[in-house]
Amino acid sequence: MKVNLDRINSVLETASLVFIVLMLILVWMQVFMRYVLNFSPFWIEAAARYFMIWALLLSAAYIISKDEHIRMDFLIQIIPPRIARPINIVLKVVALVFLIILTIFGTESAITQLDVRDGSLRISMFWPFLIVPMSGFLMIVNLLVNIWKKGAKQEQR
Repeated sequence: MKVNLDRINSVLETASLVFIVLMLILVWMQVFMRYVLNFSPFWIEAAARYFMIWALLLSAAYIISKDEHIRMDFLIQIIPPRIARPINIVLKVVALVFLIILTIFGTESAITQLDVRDGSLRISMFWPFLIVPMSGFLMIVNLLVNIWKKGAKQEQR
């Protein structure tokens, strides 16, 4: 069975957008209910926060697939390519090490939260914490694919 990474990244993009829309709907609903109806459901703020975190981390995995994550590359652009190439490799290795650590500790954190309940939503905190190792793994895969593709392009030159 072949895994189509482009399809997975398309799902990441769509899921991020859905979580952002849900978060916005909840926030607007909270504002309307608080200031117009003088009633504020206790669970909306927590749900909106979790949607924001999920949207952010899923978006990060998607952005890495496009190699468009935020970076200060003005120095890389002005130095000669033979010097910039090794610097880029070192930066990607540092990012990869960080993502591996994030995924390992994120998995441990999610597992330790299995028995902890959110005060307002009454769900296991495992679910909000699950996004950390999940997105970390997806970021690792996308970063490795980017490294592989760039290496293949350089071999062709």
